[in-house]
Amino acid sequence: LSGAVGAAYGVIDGIALKGSHYRSDIAYRAL
Repeated sequence: LSGAVGAAYGVIDGIALKGSHYRSDIAYRAL
């Protein structure tokens, strides 16, 4: 479940920040 949540936050971050993949990638890998 946490993996799915991380992916969802990554997508939200990508849309909201228009391509700020850096923070999303860190959050995703931290799970």
